[in-house]
Amino acid sequence: VFVSMMTAVHLWAEYKLVQDKEEVPREVEEVGSSSKYFLMENSPGRKLTTAADLEQGVAETDRINAMFRAHFPPDAFESYLYKRNIEQARESARVNSHNVPRVERGNERFGISRKVPVYVVRRELFDYYFIEEGDTFRLFYVDILPNFKLF
Repeated sequence: VFVSMMTAVHLWAEYKLVQDKEEVPREVEEVGSSSKYFLMENSPGRKLTTAADLEQGVAETDRINAMFRAHFPPDAFESYLYKRNIEQARESARVNSHNVPRVERGNERFGISRKVPVYVVRRELFDYYFIEEGDTFRLFYVDILPNFKLF
């Protein structure tokens, strides 16, 4: 469930960076809004309560992910539009003082001691949190809405 949902979130974010016409492809919007099982849809009456529901949700979300992927030609991430959109996102981060990259002291939410450095980096729209184990950095959290404030 997690992998399927995070794939959908990443594909949605990347889709917005490779074009500038629409939030999501039309076919994705049509299928997603009518699907009882699409994991990213959070509407009343769409509660997935059984393992079979979750399996159907993963299958439906993976089908929608394939629809997203059809909109990424091989050179999508080398295009002028993608590079322009990335630069605009970087400039927005500089202007809005997102304070990324940074090193934090531990992470209380995940029970990581203040003695452990936590490295926070941003790639496109997401903040990734890493700790160092030996010679390897281990990802332990992805913030998909960094600095989001509802009110």
